[in-house]
Amino acid sequence: MERIPIKSSQVKSIGWEPNFSDSETDNGVLQVEFTSLAVYEYKNVPYTIYRQFLAAESKGSYLANHIKGAFEYARLHVAGCDGLKGCPSLTDCICWCHKVRRDVTVPNPDLAPALQKSIKKVKQSKKV
Repeated sequence: MERIPIKSSQVKSIGWEPNFSDSETDNGVLQVEFTSLAVYEYKNVPYTIYRQFLAAESKGSYLANHIKGAFEYARLHVAGCDGLKGCPSLTDCICWCHKVRRDVTVPNPDLAPALQKSIKKVKQSKKV
């Protein structure tokens, strides 16, 4: 599926394909590539929702309020990854099929605890 690049802090690209025909009135498959490089596919999304998503000022807010929880979804594997048994590189897997977050690269492993503490502190400050 071809995706359109998006300028967003959370979303890298968005694509949509109709389920059965070329009609823009049909439901279809929505693909969302996040800035973490994870790709999710949402099923039976109306074309109007896709167009509103593209036009939304905040893609992350629109996704959270109108798509997540409203449509069945699946996380896609990167090309060449067959999941736990066949991922070409366990240490560099970006489709998270190994349940290890790989979207943050720490050049010095000794800094990992400090980085995790810093991330936790930022998340807590956003909750206030």
